[in-house]
Amino acid sequence: ASTVVQGAAELKQSGDSLHAKLEASQKEITDLKENLAKATVESEYDFLTHTFNRKAFDTRLKEMMDEAHQTHGELTLLMIDVDHFKKFNDSYGHLIGDEVLKTVARSLTDTVKGMDMVARYGGEEFAVILPKTPISGGMIVGEAIRSAIASRELKRRDTGTNYGQITVSIGVAGLRRGEDTMEALIARADDALYKAKKTGRNRVVLGT
Repeated sequence: ASTVVQGAAELKQSGDSLHAKLEASQKEITDLKENLAKATVESEYDFLTHTFNRKAFDTRLKEMMDEAHQTHGELTLLMIDVDHFKKFNDSYGHLIGDEVLKTVARSLTDTVKGMDMVARYGGEEFAVILPKTPISGGMIVGEAIRSAIASRELKRRDTGTNYGQITVSIGVAGLRRGEDTMEALIARADDALYKAKKTGRNRVVLGT
């Protein structure tokens, strides 16, 4: 009888051990999935501005354009460049330049809503995708962004040092359904941005 009891005890112990191992394996799998999801999300973001990065921008713009083409919907793209950014870097150093980029990114994120997407396109250039938005709406959003940023001055909290006004130039382009490629849409918005810079900065220009 004692042998049967001992065997039963060993079987239970073995079962408990197997259960514990299964639970540990499940937890490991769950942790791996969570880490992968976190890594995927982090790989889409720009570490400095916490906006989407260029890779994520390219992916999302293609998806949103495909949807607009299929549903005969509208889409507007804004290309945004910080005016005189080199001056901030040269005069006050890269840390202040970084603060300028963070301030602009916060203004962009605060101004857009819902499905709209803000991305750091590269350097001091940002992009905003406005799905289901006509060109007129894109111009309104662009002006709201320009105005919000122009109303800000960059100050150092501890000393009160004023680094001056931040302004941006913005190029706006609307999707031409059935014919536009990503490259064509971005090129039109970039051309409009170039015109905004050339004609005095701190303005919103519509691409043709």
